[in-house]
Amino acid sequence: YDQRRLDFTANIKEKTRELDGTGQVVFHPDHQEFHLPQLALRTQGVEWRTAPGSAATIGYGRGRLDLKDVRLMSGDQALDLSGSIALGGEAPSGAIDVHARNVDIQQLQTLMLQDRGFTGTLTTDAKISGSTAAPIIDGHIRIDKGTFRSYTYNSLDATIDYSGTRIGIDATLQQSPTESITALGSVPRSLFAPSPSGGHVNPGAGDAIDLHIQTNAIGLAMVEGLTAFVTNVTGTLQADVRVTGSGQDPHLSGFIDIKGGGFGVPMAGGTFTGLTTRIELETDRARIQRFELLDHHGEKLTIAGELAMHERSVGAVNISIDSDNFEIVDNELGDLQVQAALKVTGEVRRPRIVGDIRLDAGRIEVDQVLELFYDPYALDALPDVVSAERLVEGSGSAEEATKDALAKAQQSAANPGALVPEAAPAPTGLFGAAEFDVHLLVPDNLVVRGKNLRPTGPTSSALGDINATVGGDVRILKQSGGQIAPVGVVNTVRGTYQFQSRRFDLVRGGTVRFIGTPVINPLLDLTATRLIPNTGIEARVHITGTLQVPQLALSSNPSLEESDILSLIVFNRQVNQLGTGERSSLAATAGGIATGFLAAPLGESIGKALDLDLFEITTMTDSGDLGAGVVLGQQLGERAFVKLRQQFGARNVTEFSIEYQLTRFLRLQATASPETTGAANRLNQRRVERAGIDLIFFFSY
Repeated sequence: YDQRRLDFTANIKEKTRELDGTGQVVFHPDHQEFHLPQLALRTQGVEWRTAPGSAATIGYGRGRLDLKDVRLMSGDQALDLSGSIALGGEAPSGAIDVHARNVDIQQLQTLMLQDRGFTGTLTTDAKISGSTAAPIIDGHIRIDKGTFRSYTYNSLDATIDYSGTRIGIDATLQQSPTESITALGSVPRSLFAPSPSGGHVNPGAGDAIDLHIQTNAIGLAMVEGLTAFVTNVTGTLQADVRVTGSGQDPHLSGFIDIKGGGFGVPMAGGTFTGLTTRIELETDRARIQRFELLDHHGEKLTIAGELAMHERSVGAVNISIDSDNFEIVDNELGDLQVQAALKVTGEVRRPRIVGDIRLDAGRIEVDQVLELFYDPYALDALPDVVSAERLVEGSGSAEEATKDALAKAQQSAANPGALVPEAAPAPTGLFGAAEFDVHLLVPDNLVVRGKNLRPTGPTSSALGDINATVGGDVRILKQSGGQIAPVGVVNTVRGTYQFQSRRFDLVRGGTVRFIGTPVINPLLDLTATRLIPNTGIEARVHITGTLQVPQLALSSNPSLEESDILSLIVFNRQVNQLGTGERSSLAATAGGIATGFLAAPLGESIGKALDLDLFEITTMTDSGDLGAGVVLGQQLGERAFVKLRQQFGARNVTEFSIEYQLTRFLRLQATASPETTGAANRLNQRRVERAGIDLIFFFSY
């Protein structure tokens, strides 16, 4: 370093990018200069460096930026910059020449740590004059063998003339040797500025649009580069569109022809063909002539209508959609064919959809649909299990205390519908703004099936397998900004339901009733029957409550205790015919039912059958939260009472306790619990001690 010159060597790293440079800074009285004989920029195997024999000079000062011999190369790729430009409005205007040869666009994205899906080879010759505050650009750009996402084209040639207030363009996109798009004319810069609200705006001086866009019959496959919603796009598009009006209120005229269009929709699993239509563009609207879309069975969906266009936005919409046995879904979620008569009105930003939909035939895989709504990161802890204690000094015997506890649990579980799940956040975007009033009619031919149904999430208990044919009459309602709120009834026609690994036949006339709540949690009233082999006894499973809080009851003909019915279902024998191991298995089975259903009455019946002082299936806490577990208790002599509590679910807890009466006012209680298992979040659960002893004093006055 001396008073006029600073020599430096620099190495700068940022993420995966690295910049190396050597050179000097020369300080002049009125400006400064950077001399960079060596400069290199590297990232992910890509390197650009100064050309051999060149020594880039960058000067600034006196309100100007000067570039001299700035040449960067990477293989056969080259970028040259030279000239000067004013940094402010007072400095004399100059010009910077920019020349790019064989530049790999994908490499440029890599250097910028981006991947927008562009590829191709860029060649540019441009002159930038004026000032940095008001640049004037005159140049030519060419891209060869380009792609955007999955759309490919042969070349793009464009001449750009930007004068500060207007942009002139003469561009040709050559999709193939016989397919091209041309754009010729000029537009004001105000076209890209925010538009004030108001009516028609006449073009002022320099604010008029004059742009003509033409194509010959080009392939519709270019749509795949704009969205991932469709794939395998076929067909051709031909357009002749003229854009006029002002920058704040452009108008379109001309036409767009689509012929032989076809595409696949991965989300629906369907392939659609036969898209042929003409869109007439008028001053303030686009008219869509009636066109037909065919599914892979050749069934038709027809669309016709118009869109109002004003002030650079699409406004009022009036479109009809009609179909006859058109297949809209054919994948792992199901197979649905519909008759539709729908009208889309309102505005594009707030559409209103009304009409009728009839399912001609179909199948829905319920387990696959439910998985779409699971949160893979949600894992709620199970609440504490409500258990019963037998007080040696107090009211009644162990049997009476157990009955009282079971009665309390049964009362808590009597109204599962009162447990209203928390509403989901209001939807946003176009779907959130839309309104629906659609009548959905399902003849008695819709098959719904699924295995290990888990209505409330992947960590909840499976309610069994189902394969049923249903019918229904439901209205799909939704207000703008609100949730879908279906109203109506779906009825069972026939089918099977698997309960405890046994197949049951669904009784015709069962109902799933939607009541128009913002949380889709229908009321259930379903019955399934099974004829127990070699007994002549018909067992019935009756499911009521709601989808998220189902309630189960067992009955039979002739009438038996629920414990005997469950024993017949599982073992084909009543409780008094079971061995010791089978009795333990029956108790465990009853506890497993508690993880999926509210079934308090079953606990009382099992307790009697197994001759236990206490057998309780617990499904709710005192605060009304859902839980699942089993409590077994037995009085040993006059002073000791033992109890085992088993909690089921994401976290399994086994807790053993013994209580011994020392005197009338003093009890000893010991508790032991093995290490808990499962993947639940320990911070959200009650701590369970592995072992402990308590002395409990009792006073009465």
